[in-house]
Amino acid sequence: MLIGLGDDQVMPNKVCINVYMANRPPMPPYDLLSDLQPMSGGEINAIGQHTGNHWRKVFNVYAKLMFEFMQTLQGRGMNTLAHFCEMLSEHKSWQHYRDHQLLQSQSGCRLLFGAPLLGSGDDIHIIMGKGYAQQLGFDYEPPYLVNHEHQDFALYREQRVILCPYFDYRQLSNIKISALVDIMLDLLDNNVGKQQINLGKQ
Repeated sequence: MLIGLGDDQVMPNKVCINVYMANRPPMPPYDLLSDLQPMSGGEINAIGQHTGNHWRKVFNVYAKLMFEFMQTLQGRGMNTLAHFCEMLSEHKSWQHYRDHQLLQSQSGCRLLFGAPLLGSGDDIHIIMGKGYAQQLGFDYEPPYLVNHEHQDFALYREQRVILCPYFDYRQLSNIKISALVDIMLDLLDNNVGKQQINLGKQ
């Protein structure tokens, strides 16, 4: 069972971006969640006000990631993921997206507080933080390391799992968000099995 915040609508041929983290907002009802709950408008702001800057950063970085992901999808004409491209047209900035779409029903993204449930679908699984990834049995080691200047990312291609830095402005800077988007799109490419990631120096 999925436990966390985000899209609770399971639809055929719909890709979902699942992000996993070790902790959860330290306030009710989030600290006692036992299932998947979509967020509503105003919730993210309320969590930030009650819990402090740490959770603001997590949600802000997630919103930046998703907004750039959708922009890049549209720019590359990846029309098979039309539900993301359609969302992009509704938002003028990542801040607007954060406040009106992020982790809500039919958003195509989730923030989960448990081990990945890996299946045969096309969902992408992103585990934030090296320590949590190792706790779940995933390591930053060859041959999984992505060729990147700081070795910040690892990719378990068959399981569609990406290991990345924690969602924080310094650990996952804007440059690294762009690198993460490239890895995500590589997984979604029709020729993914024939390609090798080589992001080079960022």
